[in-house]
Amino acid sequence: MTSVIDLSVNLPILEAQHGVVRCALAAAFADENSVRRTALGGALEVDTTTRSILSEGLARSGWRPAPEMLVLAPGAKHALAAALEATVPRGGILGVEVLSYPTVRVIAAELGIRCRPLAMDDGGIRPDAVLEAHVQEPLAAVYLQPTLHNPLGMTMSAARRRQVAEAVSRCGILAIEDTVFEFLCPDAPPPLAAFAPKSTVLIDSLSKRLSPGLNLGFAVAPDEDLGRRIHEVLDARRWEPAGLAVTSARTLMATGVLTQIVQGKRSDAALRNAQARRSLAGREVEGHAGAYHLWLSVPAWPSAAAFAAAAAAEGVLVAPADGFHFAATAPPKAVRIALGGIPLEVLESALGLVADLAGRPPGGGRKPSVPRPARPVPGRGRPHNLGPDT
Repeated sequence: MTSVIDLSVNLPILEAQHGVVRCALAAAFADENSVRRTALGGALEVDTTTRSILSEGLARSGWRPAPEMLVLAPGAKHALAAALEATVPRGGILGVEVLSYPTVRVIAAELGIRCRPLAMDDGGIRPDAVLEAHVQEPLAAVYLQPTLHNPLGMTMSAARRRQVAEAVSRCGILAIEDTVFEFLCPDAPPPLAAFAPKSTVLIDSLSKRLSPGLNLGFAVAPDEDLGRRIHEVLDARRWEPAGLAVTSARTLMATGVLTQIVQGKRSDAALRNAQARRSLAGREVEGHAGAYHLWLSVPAWPSAAAFAAAAAAEGVLVAPADGFHFAATAPPKAVRIALGGIPLEVLESALGLVADLAGRPPGGGRKPSVPRPARPVPGRGRPHNLGPDT
């Protein structure tokens, strides 16, 4: 198998985190009883103390989830799928930002949900687009990413969040807010759930802030009835969080280890982002300076897919706009570049090749292939598999 440098999937894991996680979990599982409690897998019911710790661990500026509204899942994809199944009927319409998380399309198709692309501007999803779409054909819910949007990296202002919350409330629909990358942006405004607490389901997980191997997903429901329905979907599909993941999350949050890891990842993301911007100087780059991904325009190329194929031929994988684009029109000539999870020197080499490709049309000459890591970096799994978040 030919080794590649994979900048198409974000798996931000710090080498330094393994030691502190090992020490914290060694203490948590020091006795046989603590291990025995996790041996049979997970359970959707967790004790009050654990709920309080998890709730506090998910709190952010201007918002703290009520412990009783917390629904646990194996990961964000499972929480999102359960929330969609519980809120959008088969044949119903889900409003989605015109560029958005690709797995939403896969989940919606499996559930018989139609996706309606909603216009965006530099501030994020447009409130008038939500209102207009609902008038044309009623929406059941809207899926959106207000902070460190994937793939664009933008973050909505507080004013825009307030406007979107008002639009959602006027339509009488639910907002499903994905906050998986929000931990990287401590200065972001409060989540949409703080502006529309009665009509927002907030989705989060530990796949990015901790690791895919110790992942735990969360759906924070606006009321007990919806929380119960989401719980029932997870239960029916046997999507139970692993007992090891629940205990690990509780331990790492209670001891402050997760906070330490998050702070490290914020510094790491900013460092990699700055390196990427230096490597891509002179190219059209969008995104937040603290994000683990950037959005690169490639106007000299016939399509994003053509650029991605050329980069892959040189040994670098990037994610073309095609996968993120929900409209029937041609996708933009742009690619998402993931920055986490590979050595900095390898990242720098790969970005140099990407910058060179972006600045010249197809067939305009080639530089030598970039150095390859000794072992292949894992690529994207099958799209219908609810595995690690990308």
